[in-house]
Amino acid sequence: AHIVDIWIEPENPFVPIEAIAAIESADFIIFGPGSLYTSIIPNLLIKEIRESVKHSPAKKIFICNVMTQPGETDDYTAYDHINMFRNFTQIEYIDIAIVNTKMPPNDVLKKYIATGQEPVVPDVAKISKENIDVYAEDLISENISFVRHDPVKLTNLLEHVIGKYVLY
Repeated sequence: AHIVDIWIEPENPFVPIEAIAAIESADFIIFGPGSLYTSIIPNLLIKEIRESVKHSPAKKIFICNVMTQPGETDDYTAYDHINMFRNFTQIEYIDIAIVNTKMPPNDVLKKYIATGQEPVVPDVAKISKENIDVYAEDLISENISFVRHDPVKLTNLLEHVIGKYVLY
């Protein structure tokens, strides 16, 4: 079963003016990495934040998780993560998607599969058909006891991506 509804309480919490100002002045807004349903989407359920993001001319970058989360994103592909993000936040347009292409080693993968987690499939073509620029690379850490984004690899890719857009 997949998550069919998500909400926050209180429905309209106080939003600091500095948060709105930061969104309005941003050149890029980055979503993720993080738990889709407990970290990324909830911030955008706040109407003032969601509306500021929706109307911002900033490039919107979605960083897809490298592994699924049991009970939350079971069997989700990278496209599914983006699609659910758009469905629940009503932010329909993502400019850029960043997805991992590297599989963890078999011994590590088996441990994750035993806990109900699996690698997020990088279905790049499906994402590209949505007119989203996709950057698909090896983004996982070499310290492979935990499958996570490697901060250096991710930073380097973000610098490259942002650099491409800043030059235009």
